[in-house]
Amino acid sequence: MGSILKETNSKHFEQLSKTKKTSWWKRYRWHMRHYFYIHISIFIINGLLGGLAVVIIENYIKPNRLMRVRFIDTWFVASSCVYNCGLTTLDFARLSTFSQVVLMIFTLASGITISTLPALIIKSRTHKRERGLRVDDDHSAYHIPSVTDKYHQYSTEAQAKISRLPNAEQLRYRAYLSCLALIPITCITIYLGAYLCIGGWIKTQYRPSQLRQDGRPVNPWYASFIITVTGFNQNGLTPWSDNLMRFVDDTVFNILVMLVSIFFKFYFQIKLLICFILVNYEW
Repeated sequence: MGSILKETNSKHFEQLSKTKKTSWWKRYRWHMRHYFYIHISIFIINGLLGGLAVVIIENYIKPNRLMRVRFIDTWFVASSCVYNCGLTTLDFARLSTFSQVVLMIFTLASGITISTLPALIIKSRTHKRERGLRVDDDHSAYHIPSVTDKYHQYSTEAQAKISRLPNAEQLRYRAYLSCLALIPITCITIYLGAYLCIGGWIKTQYRPSQLRQDGRPVNPWYASFIITVTGFNQNGLTPWSDNLMRFVDDTVFNILVMLVSIFFKFYFQIKLLICFILVNYEW
């Protein structure tokens, strides 16, 4: 009899725990502040992972014989790439190619332009699924009643035009989708254009002997990749220990590098302008 009671109680406890889990999940509601917590956590983790990857590469996979590489330094450099700071406690040019590529990948993934995509994806999906509801605070405008429209008399033609205009929900959803399309397209255009211009200029204007780092020539296209990524993301890292001092008298090259940084400064203004045009266009 006692064993039957114990078995019954255990089953009841399991059912109760399952009910609690299910009810908690059903009660859960997404808020954009949750994305903020996740976003910050991913940035911190990316810095740690980037530093760990570089220290493993430099000490075990491809041992660095030019300098001592410690985790505290690789963590600092990786975090600098993730947060777009440009500060470093290591000679970036003396890291192996594998480590440099890893840091560039973390720079691209954590850049201010690419890191906004997940937020827009989440907002667009929640907006579509919970149309008319307050997904977060910036949806409160949907519930503000209009007190002025009823006092105005519009002509039939004006009412027809007004009826064809998108409402607030449609404009917001269209803006999300426009940004999701504009961000990667604009980034690819800027990156590709800068990469080809800088790489082509270095390739045609400089000999391999002028591009040496620790006795080995740096590939012009690889150098263009590093300069383009770090220039657009405001990191300022290069594959040479003297940074860009060897190009100090090259006016065209310096203008190209400056344009990459300038595009970053005006990137969001250009994107918002195009987005404004798209959301107000009558499709």
